[in-house]
Amino acid sequence: MSDGGTNSCIAALTAGAGSCDIAFPSAGPYSMTGTYGGDSNFNGSASAVNSHTVDKADTTTTITSDNPDPSSGVQSVTVNYTVSVTAPGAGTLTGNVTVSDGVDSCIGTVAAGACSLTLTTNGARTLTATYAGDSNFNGSASVGSSHSVDATPPDVTINQAAGQADPTNASPINFTVVFTEPVTGFATGDVTLSGAAGAATGTVTEIAPNNGTTYNVAVSGMAGDGIVTASIAINKAQDAAGNNNTASSSSDNTVTYIPDSTPPATTIDSHPANPTNSVNAAFTFSGTDNFTPPGSLTFECQLDGGGFTACASTQNYNALSDGSHTFQVRAIDAVGNGDPTPDSFTWTVDTTAPTVVMSSGASDPTNTSPIPVTVTFSESVADFIAADIVAVNGGVGNFAGSGASYTFDLTPSGQGLVTANIAASVATDSAGNANTAATQFSRTYDTTGPTVTNVTSTSADGSYTTGAVIPITVTFSEAVTVTGTPQLTLETGATDRVVNYVSGSGTNTLTFNYTVQAIAAPLTGRSTPLRMPGKRGTCSRISAPASPFSA
Repeated sequence: MSDGGTNSCIAALTAGAGSCDIAFPSAGPYSMTGTYGGDSNFNGSASAVNSHTVDKADTTTTITSDNPDPSSGVQSVTVNYTVSVTAPGAGTLTGNVTVSDGVDSCIGTVAAGACSLTLTTNGARTLTATYAGDSNFNGSASVGSSHSVDATPPDVTINQAAGQADPTNASPINFTVVFTEPVTGFATGDVTLSGAAGAATGTVTEIAPNNGTTYNVAVSGMAGDGIVTASIAINKAQDAAGNNNTASSSSDNTVTYIPDSTPPATTIDSHPANPTNSVNAAFTFSGTDNFTPPGSLTFECQLDGGGFTACASTQNYNALSDGSHTFQVRAIDAVGNGDPTPDSFTWTVDTTAPTVVMSSGASDPTNTSPIPVTVTFSESVADFIAADIVAVNGGVGNFAGSGASYTFDLTPSGQGLVTANIAASVATDSAGNANTAATQFSRTYDTTGPTVTNVTSTSADGSYTTGAVIPITVTFSEAVTVTGTPQLTLETGATDRVVNYVSGSGTNTLTFNYTVQAIAAPLTGRSTPLRMPGKRGTCSRISAPASPFSA
């Protein structure tokens, strides 16, 4: 088979028929002739001319990428594409591909696989790549590819941050920056600072929602009093399309800075009683400051000079020892100024119960009535009254006194033991401790004088030489106490003899010693006073128990 030129093929005959394939190099009409060469049995022959047309092959065009996307109105967008032959077509494609959004376009060859264009229409665009075809291949167009054109630059605002005090004494001063769309490239140094305060640094940090739109600017390094103003110039950040920001706008981008050198003042609002018998103590306190709100002040406390440490109202202390304690507290403002004169409270913990004793100058026993009694507490007490003294065989009168010392008269109701008692918990000290019970006070009331019941001598009846000692014993109805030197007068004839006391005070028997003088009369006695505390006894005339003494 042949087109009369270079395009031919040879087919083997089987039963008089055969076929072969010819690869035509290009599309177009061809005149085909079949020629049989013959064999040993048959002559050759040629067919009539047969017309044959080769059509152009179909193609497929595809956009594979478009960068950047989105693009700004001034950016060049590179669009990559492919053109492929649809089977059974084959061969090498030639010609151009046009990429367009319907307004702007670019042309590239099939072999280049890309072209660049600048899209000037803002918004969503659809890109199409169209292959024009050539002499052997039909043209084709891609499906539409979405592309976004962003020709709008990001706007930006900068204002005081929420909660930023104005005026303020604190550093840093915070501003909030908000872009209308996510940006990149915004960093420390992109904020312009001005104002008399002389701020030095604005540190940029991205904050919530952390999508590239919102930033905090922390301004520090102020040199003195004055305002701090923050702004952002153009071209400091870019959106995804590469558009640079516009200059910032603001509703309030100025803060007045006033350095704070004034410390806060501290007040103790509640404290324990003074004195107190509680070993636990609770304090509440507060502070005021020119700048720092009361709720933002911090505090430091110390007890008994132990050093200041951080604390908060209410501050509690437990298991305190008896004695004096001092609590101090100072407020600290937001910039670290501390109260140089901490508020202070001193109190005494007293858990010791007051003790009480009763005493009297009256002897025991006594014939004094009323009996003066002194009540002495170990410390000042309150609420002690006469009714707190309970007397037995007597009455309480003339009660007086205050603090730690009181007096009263105890008037006996009759002879014998007279007592007074003070029970526990009838009086309290200033700390609220109740007294312990007093030891019972007692006196034996006795107004009956002693009587002499007997006068004897242990010496035998008889004659004694001069200088001999004869003991004379005087027995009383009760024990007596000797004061001074009692004497006995002895009847010894013309001249009576005086005999001095020797011993026995505190008992009911007194001993007198008589030294025999040169006399001949028997011994007899004559009365002489005997003195005892509160009592007075009289010795009647005495005589020897048997016959008169003789010397």
